[in-house]
Amino acid sequence: MDNPLISIIIPSYGDADFVRKNLSILGGIDAWEIIVVEAGNTTYELSNCVFIKSSKANRAFQMNLGAEYARGDLLIFLHADTFVPPSSILHLYSFLSLHPSYVGGTYRFSLDSNSWKAHVIEMGVYLREKIFGLSYGDQCIFVWKRVFRSVGGFPEEPVFEDALFLKKLRSEGMLYNYPEKCVTSARKWEKRGYLKTVIEHNALALKWALKLSSDKTKRIT
Repeated sequence: MDNPLISIIIPSYGDADFVRKNLSILGGIDAWEIIVVEAGNTTYELSNCVFIKSSKANRAFQMNLGAEYARGDLLIFLHADTFVPPSSILHLYSFLSLHPSYVGGTYRFSLDSNSWKAHVIEMGVYLREKIFGLSYGDQCIFVWKRVFRSVGGFPEEPVFEDALFLKKLRSEGMLYNYPEKCVTSARKWEKRGYLKTVIEHNALALKWALKLSSDKTKRIT
């Protein structure tokens, strides 16, 4: 492949089935390359992609590693269990090229379930993004490579590296809330229970926010 416009980077931790599904959807298109960064012990053969073995099971580390190998101008960070329509990718590239004030952004979140609980979660994520400007990695983050390098990539935190990264991007320009939906597997929500998962996520977010506040106070004092 010569000079792809876009690099799609997929961090994986033993997610072979999801990775293969993504490759079946996105593989074989000259406009982009697919980079899979595997941190698990699982070994499998993949076609239509660049395969990188990660020495560390840390999503931020894996995405940064994938970005080092990326040849495209636009980077798209796609969780292994999240899927995007191929047609949306070139439309996104064209839009961003015509609107240079946008440096990156996210897709609109959705789950692959028709459950009313899933629709409530989707609406909650939509309102969180509109009211608080908070987006996460399962919304498929995209960014120009030059901007990614300018902000130093993802902070290698165990959680919420995506929110921290998007916060850094806002210092470089506007973020685009792409109306096209990405579709994330609902398996974790259904296995743990929707309500329990929401409570766990919010508790973790609160704990993370309080830690950031505490760390900031320590620096000031």
